[in-house]
Amino acid sequence: MSTARPHFAPEAALSPRRIEVSLNRASVHWVGGDPVTSHFFNALSALIPPVERIVIRILRDMDRATLPDPLARDIRGLIQQEAWHSRIHRQCNQALALCGYSAIPGLDGWLERALRLVVRCLPRKLKLALPYAFELYTASLSLAVLERGNDWGLEDADTPEGPHKVLIWHALEELEHQDVCGDLLEALDIRRRWGSFAALAIMPVLLTVVALTHLYFMHTDRSLYRPRHVRCYLGMLIRQRGPYGTLVGGVLRRLWRGEADYGNTGRAGVLRALTQFTG
Repeated sequence: MSTARPHFAPEAALSPRRIEVSLNRASVHWVGGDPVTSHFFNALSALIPPVERIVIRILRDMDRATLPDPLARDIRGLIQQEAWHSRIHRQCNQALALCGYSAIPGLDGWLERALRLVVRCLPRKLKLALPYAFELYTASLSLAVLERGNDWGLEDADTPEGPHKVLIWHALEELEHQDVCGDLLEALDIRRRWGSFAALAIMPVLLTVVALTHLYFMHTDRSLYRPRHVRCYLGMLIRQRGPYGTLVGGVLRRLWRGEADYGNTGRAGVLRALTQFTG
């Protein structure tokens, strides 16, 4: 078992970048005024905090004393980053709740209770593989946001700066997490197949919960009952290069290759891009 940290140099240790959110000019249809794409990301924002809190709990509860120092350091940095992500998304979710999406707080609590119950029932190796599995999904979507954001309207002139900045910052930091969680499995002598099994097992559940939450947002503002928005939603579900197809395809590609994927950005590019958020 290798204990080396081949991916990030010591000077590139994970650390939290504590940005603040400005929702000036932001509306619930913040992605170029398109309710369908906006509500996909709103649904993710509603679901992310309880998932990140579970990841934090798993990483905090494990024995990090046996890990190589660079990896233990990066695990601490990952926990701090996830905690700040969760805080920022809670702020966004509070703003959404004030706009009439009143089910968000209840959804947050229900999902966290369900996740805690499931995690308590899992064998140790599968539980410790969950952060790796979740990061496969967030990294897959993050890379698409960075490379294909224009296709989804994220670069539209009507997309306000505040939410867009939060999305890019989150995407870049999630790409940082890929190697850390993969190295964690190796350091704990947990075969990658445990991570693969966890990722494939949660795929139908995750996609269903995201799709239903997406529908909730569209139902609440009545965009669900406009034919063109229904067509757009159905197309988003089945298009290979759409958000849902990206989640599935990106995860399967990573599992097949057995390695992280930074696309055209590259690891060094991610680190360079993140310097603008240091503070």
